[in-house]
Amino acid sequence: METLVPAGALRDTINELAERKQNDREVADGSPIPAFNEFLEAQLSRLAQNTQQLPKADTRDVEELDAFFRATIGYLMD
Repeated sequence: METLVPAGALRDTINELAERKQNDREVADGSPIPAFNEFLEAQLSRLAQNTQQLPKADTRDVEELDAFFRATIGYLMD
C-alpha cells in the first residue's frame, strides 16, 4: 500500500479502518470518512479531466472484424 497511497491522512484513515475491521468493530452510523471523500473527489475530478482529452471512440463498422473473429473461433473449434 505504501507505493499506492503516500503517507498522510488518507493512509492513516485506511489503516484505522482496516484495524477496526480486523477487530470486528463496524461503524454503526455509516457517516462519511472525510479523508476518503477528499481522495475520491480529487480522483473523480482528475479522471473527468483526463477523459475529455481522450480521442473519440472509433465508430467504424466492425463487420470485418466480427467475421475474422468468427472464422478464427470456428478454426479453433474444429
